[in-house]
Amino acid sequence: MDVNVNNQNVVTLPDKGLHTNLLKFKYNNDLDQKGKLYRLSNDVITGLLQMEPDSWRIFEQIAKKIDIYPLKLLNSEQFLNDLSEGTAVIPAKYRTVTLRAKDYIKDYQLAASTGYREFTLNALSLFDEMLTNISFSDTRNSVIDVGLSRPISDITFHVQLNQSEMTQIKTVTHQMIKPKGWTQKKAASGDESKHWSAASVSFILHERLAMEMLFLQRYFTRLDSAVTEKLTKPASKLYTLLQMTASSKPVSLEGGWMISLDLEQCNKLSATKYKTITQFANNFKLATELTKKTEYDVIHFKDEASKVKKKYVQLNIAFSKKSAGDLEQKGLKKITRKRLPPRPRVLVGSDAEGAWARKCIAILEAYEKELKTVKRKLIKADRERLVRYRKIIGA
Repeated sequence: MDVNVNNQNVVTLPDKGLHTNLLKFKYNNDLDQKGKLYRLSNDVITGLLQMEPDSWRIFEQIAKKIDIYPLKLLNSEQFLNDLSEGTAVIPAKYRTVTLRAKDYIKDYQLAASTGYREFTLNALSLFDEMLTNISFSDTRNSVIDVGLSRPISDITFHVQLNQSEMTQIKTVTHQMIKPKGWTQKKAASGDESKHWSAASVSFILHERLAMEMLFLQRYFTRLDSAVTEKLTKPASKLYTLLQMTASSKPVSLEGGWMISLDLEQCNKLSATKYKTITQFANNFKLATELTKKTEYDVIHFKDEASKVKKKYVQLNIAFSKKSAGDLEQKGLKKITRKRLPPRPRVLVGSDAEGAWARKCIAILEAYEKELKTVKRKLIKADRERLVRYRKIIGA
């Protein structure tokens, strides 16, 4: 049953709590997207990080564009019933995403001469992915299991032959790709007809993968595409893993986090084929890149505790968040103040007004402390607010 999406109060669904909760998540996600943030399930991150970096780059684009809270499904009585019972199936139209080569080239600041070809090859790489060793956490009832062999069910390449004509080619292999594009044999003559790289590509996500990516309510990570777009492909994969770890685990006593990877995980992360952890560690450049381009200070070292005879079994990657002052000085992120909560409709001098004022004071004082690290002060309006709030609580 579809309902009037312009009037959420008329929704009559058996599970109004689920419906209301999902609408709140949709609202917040819409705000995130305006700031170039997107969301990924932790289970999806854990499982798909084994993909090739080329495949991961295209998957990032899909994750940024897909509507993870489609309103028509949210307002469907049958779908919400199925979702609450764990039997929901995502229709193909809601797991189909079309990416444009022009957007890919712009996002990653590529030259057009090479960008179209990279876009085409990376799309093909994602379609060719075979996920054979998936390991997910036990935090959710329905997770992707080993039975999912491909993240993408179907793919269509759109080739623009001229300004007005668009040709679709569904069957493309690496053998068809030539240095400047690809060729396809004509059935009648057997001659090869030249086509340039794809102008756009449409992907249909596997049903179970789509189920893990859509309708997120918990165990997900918010990722900033303004950061990932500046990173190399392997660095973007590692950054995603660091973000997931930082958002789901408490800070250690040392003030940061640490992850440990075995040799197979290290090689899958970077698409390398090193034979020992020592070789990998000696050539590992991602820690330096992430320290330079992200909000984290990252170091790596061989895990002494994992050493068997003279052979290291694991690599440790330790990381911590830079201070707000460091981020601004390095041009990575400008110090900004959190939004102050609106004044509740309560009596002047009441306990509720005092509680509200204390929240505002805490935000302004934290902001003032961050500004001092870069030798800046609160603007006049914020200084006056702080005086008013302190007066309310009698400070």
